[in-house]
Amino acid sequence: MSEFGEMIKEALLGEESFDPSPGAEAVKAVLQKFDRRMWTVRVLSWFVVAFMFALAIVMIVFLLQAPADESPGLLLLYAVLAVFGMTGVGMAKGYWFLMQNHFALMKEVKRTQLLLIEKAE
Repeated sequence: MSEFGEMIKEALLGEESFDPSPGAEAVKAVLQKFDRRMWTVRVLSWFVVAFMFALAIVMIVFLLQAPADESPGLLLLYAVLAVFGMTGVGMAKGYWFLMQNHFALMKEVKRTQLLLIEKAE
């Protein structure tokens, strides 16, 4: 179950009552959580980019060094894996860009909420 689903379940069935206005400490904890999530997405995305780039380069080298009597099926496999690697690099970078923008937007919303909480107190 997702984190949001857990929050709803706890709000409806849990022993603790739901607090619609979290304190400043809770919002600061959420901001730190977004920083950790951004770091995790960044690291995982760059591992995928490095793996896909290596796959593309290795397959291009295999394709270029293949002997003239190599089977067409194996040459096709090399070409498909090279294209798959290059496409994977683009998709991983696109995913990283979208997630980074999402986290930055959510972080700004939480910062605004923190400012409103501090002004209300």
